[in-house]
Amino acid sequence: NADARIEWLPDALAAASTGGISEKRKLYTNSERVILRPRAWIAITSFNPQFAADAGLSDRLLVVRLNRREGSTAEATLTDEVRAARDAGLSWICDVLAIALADTAPVPECLNQRHPDFAAMAVRIGRAMGQETEAVAALRSAEQDKSLFNLENDSIAATILEMLRNGIPFAGTASELLERLKLTDPSLEGKLSVKRLSNRISKLWPHMDAALQAEREVGHGGAMRYTLRPPRNG
Repeated sequence: NADARIEWLPDALAAASTGGISEKRKLYTNSERVILRPRAWIAITSFNPQFAADAGLSDRLLVVRLNRREGSTAEATLTDEVRAARDAGLSWICDVLAIALADTAPVPECLNQRHPDFAAMAVRIGRAMGQETEAVAALRSAEQDKSLFNLENDSIAATILEMLRNGIPFAGTASELLERLKLTDPSLEGKLSVKRLSNRISKLWPHMDAALQAEREVGHGGAMRYTLRPPRNG
């Protein structure tokens, strides 16, 4: 669980997701060093995923949104369900993966910008299940959703989302956008400057472009002008 802001976590997750290594002392009693390499994917559960405010990390995420489970959540009951389905489930997984690994037919491109190999394998797994169309649709939706996930968990971007979800698009400069944001969240008064807003938009722009039908251009006098619309998926 990662529900609090942890300064080092985004960088560590980004490095691990791309095969980065971590070098540290093996013991405090001597100078021997040890190199740690990621050997599996990392899964992070969170109700308040503040780590996702990091734009670079969000681009590497595979977001799985879960609804709260209803009904019995007794550990013994859930364990019994897993045990009853384990053998048949594992056999089915092996059969599907064998078909997918033997599949050399082409797959659509640009389904995941950061992990194209993962996307290609996911399509082949979907094809082996007889659900290729559904797999491609899910990958495209997930690619857009990770951008929205980033914006939802950044304090400034979240206010922009709230403003846009009122149904009114925005077109103007960062200075004009700041005034609109203050109307949405009066607590920003005196806490957010035009320069800080501009810098944050610059860092978030790839995700704003993907999720908000966003456009930007240099206007008269050299000031950047932005056009922002509500998220494509609402």
